[in-house]
Amino acid sequence: MHPGYFPVLLWSLLILVSFWGYGEFLRRSINRPEFADIGWGLTCAWGMSVVLALGGAMMVLHLAKAPNVTALVLFGAAAAVFYLAEKITTKDPKSTKKKSREPKSSSAAFDFHLSAFSFPLLILCGLALLAFTTSIYWPNQIDPNDDWIAYLMFPEKILQTGTFLEPFSLRRVAALGGQSFLQAIVMVVGAPENGHILDRGFGAILLLGLMLKATCDVPKQWWFVRFLVIGLSLAASVPRIHTGSHLLGVVLLLALVMTVCLNLDLQKWHISHMAPIALVLAGVSTLRPIFAIVGSGMLVFFFLWRGVTAAPGKRVDAVYPLALSGILTLAFISPFMILSWQSSGTPMFPLSAGYANDQMMFGGTKEGGWTNWSAALRFLCMPEIATMSVGLLLAALLMGQERILGVCAGLAGFGMVFLSAFKMSAADIYDVYRYTYPLLAFPLFWILARLAATPHKAYALHRLIPIVAGITVFLSAHFSSMRSDLQAQTASLPLQIRGFQFPVVQFQPSYKLLQSRVPSGEKIFAIVDAPYLLDYARNPIDTVDSIGGASLPPGMPFEMGSEALKDYFTSLGYRYLLCVDFDNAVLLYTRKLWRDRPRREWYFKEVWGRYALDFMVNMDRLADWQTIEKAGNVRLIKLSQ
Repeated sequence: MHPGYFPVLLWSLLILVSFWGYGEFLRRSINRPEFADIGWGLTCAWGMSVVLALGGAMMVLHLAKAPNVTALVLFGAAAAVFYLAEKITTKDPKSTKKKSREPKSSSAAFDFHLSAFSFPLLILCGLALLAFTTSIYWPNQIDPNDDWIAYLMFPEKILQTGTFLEPFSLRRVAALGGQSFLQAIVMVVGAPENGHILDRGFGAILLLGLMLKATCDVPKQWWFVRFLVIGLSLAASVPRIHTGSHLLGVVLLLALVMTVCLNLDLQKWHISHMAPIALVLAGVSTLRPIFAIVGSGMLVFFFLWRGVTAAPGKRVDAVYPLALSGILTLAFISPFMILSWQSSGTPMFPLSAGYANDQMMFGGTKEGGWTNWSAALRFLCMPEIATMSVGLLLAALLMGQERILGVCAGLAGFGMVFLSAFKMSAADIYDVYRYTYPLLAFPLFWILARLAATPHKAYALHRLIPIVAGITVFLSAHFSSMRSDLQAQTASLPLQIRGFQFPVVQFQPSYKLLQSRVPSGEKIFAIVDAPYLLDYARNPIDTVDSIGGASLPPGMPFEMGSEALKDYFTSLGYRYLLCVDFDNAVLLYTRKLWRDRPRREWYFKEVWGRYALDFMVNMDRLADWQTIEKAGNVRLIKLSQ
């Protein structure tokens, strides 16, 4: 039974408090003056990275079951309560004497000027809270091709088994699992229907905190510029069609830039300076490999520039932090790499493809030449991409090392977008855009924030004009989607109390009945519409998402007949198969769609369709002879006596 709106809302708030508690613990443990006042948003981002590092270790040890994950959250929340109580009860006599002469600390709850910025701040908080509260039930961006068969199944499997092994999943190959572990934390109390809380809800709140801190130096008279910059980031419509990480990528990459920025005035960087940088880089890397490439690329560009421009005798010291951050990042991310190796035969995609079928990993046209160039240029020239790309040029107006950092972040983001345009050149343009939006959004938001926060009095108008121009250009392409997203959020408010359930919940009794016919502890291979409804604690179950996308060695046989497929499964210890009726499946496993009208994102009918249709024929032949029971639209097949 679904717990309802308010229990999930309160649990989500407790998770946010827990993130702050872990982040504050890290900040105090490092105990560096540079990190004395990092703001609540960056503290939460650090805490999320700590939770991800701990989650990786828990999954390696098969400890990430619901009770232990609950304890992880409660411990962080207890730490937060302790630190907040300490702040309230501890009074520094020196600080009270100097109170009238010292400026307000930007670590105060929201850091705003009471005179002019208080009402705009309420609007900004309202935007973030609207996104957060409506994310608890958000049916507008659920994709059965991704969510029911993978992204909402993964956290359920983690909570039931304590780990994250899924060797037949193409999506598991392409992600280290940080997104799934964070979603598992939400689903301790929540349900798959609440799958958007993590990215839409948490992302909006943390982005507000980060942007408030990034703009805290904006002069009082420029309060409206601060409002516009933060409002732009919060109101921007984040493209997505499923519950994967999109806004969280913006948040943690922005947190990475801001953490580096805290150390810009240092002549020598020590391990205590690099630890939070490496931790955040490791955290964002667990969400999507593309975030790992962009984050590490930015650091490489920045520290190599420091090495090139440093005095001959100080070049080693200038580049040393890069090596140190690499070592620390590998240490923090190693549990996820171990899990990925155990599950998918690769420490990290795309370093190696592991068990994946490389023909199905990218959507490039394979034709090369002008075909790929024209497809890539069409993508790069679409208004949403072009306006953000042009906005990155504003980094040239920043001052000192912030300018270099902004240029490096922009180069890393745009460079990855440029490469993605070729790798996915046969995909639908919008489909590629949802992957690349975070790569351009995080440097653009930071550049605008710092440009607004570092004006020179003599050149105030000179700096105001490009900021307003950048915002105007962004709005010119994004206004329609921003308005539609805001309307959808407002319209979904009544749904929050009423709630909803996915239509595939009707299959749960059928799954339960058929699984009860399999001896407890017996391995099962499953291809069903909603594998998140299966009981992974009762039986070891491996599921397939994209047929032929990934499989255990020596590889799933295709075009070799049903006996070869049967021998393959039995050699791996699978005696029972749960198989949907391909003529009555919900969507992805529907034979008619693959045969007649494959969806646009199912690239290359001759590749994807060939695997899918051959698999369906062979499974049907096995089912004709060896089905022992049917329920709903699912068949239970026993391969051997």
